[in-house]
Amino acid sequence: MCHKRAYELYVAEMEASGTSLVRSEADVQDSSQQTITQSFSQYSAIQEAQIKKKMEVSYFVAKNELPYTLYEKIINLEKHHNVDIGDTYINSNQCGIFIDYHGEYLADKLKKDLCSAKFYSVLTDGSTDSYTIEKEVIYVLYFDPISNPDRVDVKLTFLYVKDIPKADAIGVKSAIEKKF
Repeated sequence: MCHKRAYELYVAEMEASGTSLVRSEADVQDSSQQTITQSFSQYSAIQEAQIKKKMEVSYFVAKNELPYTLYEKIINLEKHHNVDIGDTYINSNQCGIFIDYHGEYLADKLKKDLCSAKFYSVLTDGSTDSYTIEKEVIYVLYFDPISNPDRVDVKLTFLYVKDIPKADAIGVKSAIEKKF
């Protein structure tokens, strides 16, 4: 799915559910400052289009596992090609914030999918890095035959990576339970 469309779906789902697009003030260091989403609600159609373009670029950076510093260079390249992208939210810090919003949306969507799924399976795989820190990668395999009885759409989704003190059954089980 195109990331622009994903952003539009995210906004539509949030509005339809009555959920605020604004983060709590606890997430903001200085409560006198607006959050990005509060600022978005006050933008004109042109400014909103510029933000969507920046969201697309940040999604591209994340999806292709590029360093955040390339975000600024891609934005400058877009400006060089006369793309109307504006002069705000053009640094690597903003890229990280946009990527966080993408991540929150995807996590919420996965949570909803898992809640509606009739069957799911948790898969794990562990690794040890050079400093002997155990990391457990957790995936979820799920499908919901009720939502579309004519076609079974099985999905395998990355859930998260977790540092665990010991990669035994108790440690892995604990890591899984913390996420659910």
